[in-house]
Amino acid sequence: MIDFFIQSINFIKIYVIITLIYAMTLGFQKTNYRILITILLISFGTELINSALLFTNKTIGFSSTINVILHNGLWLLLLLKNSKSKKVMEAVTIIFFSYAFLNLFLLEGTDKFNYITFIVGALLYIGAFIWESFHHLKLENFSFFTANKYLLLAAPVLFFFGLSFVFGFKSKELASTIVFGNIKLYALIMTVVNVIYYTLLNIYIFREKRAQHV
Repeated sequence: MIDFFIQSINFIKIYVIITLIYAMTLGFQKTNYRILITILLISFGTELINSALLFTNKTIGFSSTINVILHNGLWLLLLLKNSKSKKVMEAVTIIFFSYAFLNLFLLEGTDKFNYITFIVGALLYIGAFIWESFHHLKLENFSFFTANKYLLLAAPVLFFFGLSFVFGFKSKELASTIVFGNIKLYALIMTVVNVIYYTLLNIYIFREKRAQHV
């Protein structure tokens, strides 16, 4: 089993672990820190659980769906905590969780990965993020866009957009399309969006730690 875990390790999984450890050095004093660390812990935990399930020849649809509900939901919660439009963001968050559990138990079900849940959560986050950005732009609050908090909120946008593009088609043929060499479209998009996602988070953490020592 240990050999299986070692063989399943890739660059992205290592990057997740590094980012998690780095994030934990921030401490737990601020709400943003606690939510971010929880998101990373869930991502890391899901990787471990999925590896164990695959080792025992079990499906990972349900565990991956739970990960999506928690991951996307926590990002919406993080946006809510930092938003000036509290009522709008509360409504968006409630809509996501309501749909996610409806989809899990009545629509796509518990036996397979809930693609639509990811897409709904991703589009809600992107839409809410744009709404929040325009709200600050309308108020001419330009400092919001240069704040480290904005970098944190922007970190998952490309991740959500990229994976929504892949999941939206639900096409194995498209996902398996060879882009160049032996690299498939799905693998390329997954690698690019994850590298950007976790790099932005690491930049955010670095800036926060630097600010702590000023």
